[in-house]
Amino acid sequence: MSRNKDRLGGHKPEHTEAPTQFNPLNFVAPTEFVELPSQGKWYPKEHPLSGKDTIEIRYMTAKDEDILTSQTLLKKGVAIDRLLENVIIDKSFDPQTLLVGDKNAILISLRANGFGSLYDGHVKCKECQATNYVQFDLMSPTYTGQEIPEELNLIQTENGGLVTEMPFSKFKVEFRFMNGLDETIISKQFLAEEDSDNLMTEQYKRMILSIEGHTEQDIINQYVDNMPVMDSRHLKLLLRNITPNIEIRSKLTCKSCSAEQEVDVPFGTDFFWPDF
Repeated sequence: MSRNKDRLGGHKPEHTEAPTQFNPLNFVAPTEFVELPSQGKWYPKEHPLSGKDTIEIRYMTAKDEDILTSQTLLKKGVAIDRLLENVIIDKSFDPQTLLVGDKNAILISLRANGFGSLYDGHVKCKECQATNYVQFDLMSPTYTGQEIPEELNLIQTENGGLVTEMPFSKFKVEFRFMNGLDETIISKQFLAEEDSDNLMTEQYKRMILSIEGHTEQDIINQYVDNMPVMDSRHLKLLLRNITPNIEIRSKLTCKSCSAEQEVDVPFGTDFFWPDF
């Protein structure tokens, strides 16, 4: 009998812990840290992101998808802002104060983690304006504007601005980079006005903080409305070359005219909606 027990493995098995059962009530959406193109350099000292090179966000959930499909929020143009409010862990600041480049980095990360790293976007050919499908790899970004060349002689201020001397007027002008609120206001102006030729000057009026130490908005407006072309071009080139941002590009060969070009990922209304 004992021989049969030994042969059939009648020994007492070792005690093992029962596997922990999944409890959906304890499930918490994972989070990640997104690298900020600005590296936290261009926020006022009192801003929570000042000096921070990353921001913690949580992954998108089904509830966040509801925000992106809400016709009410889409019509009001606040769906993306509401999404950012939900996913940013630090609730001590308004997401509209995010610099545009930092906001773009968060949106790209959300899109990549929510729907995959490959995005098929609609892009117009610069030569013939034909619409093409282009695939972008969201996990291969390039960060721009993180270092400012010394030869530009820019002076950083405590409120996240930069001071430059205008080449024609010789005025010392303090300016800042655009944030989400600026982007929203200017976009609404663009949609509301048939004549959009003044959008650049409207940007300047929001981005310039002072002229020769004068911070009054009416003085800033008067200068911008009468800004010499040489000064305007100087500021435009500065912003183009030093604004911190994230770039994702892909090569396009136009299906219509065969022109070859490099294009940026478009942040259109379908950015969060892949074709299934």
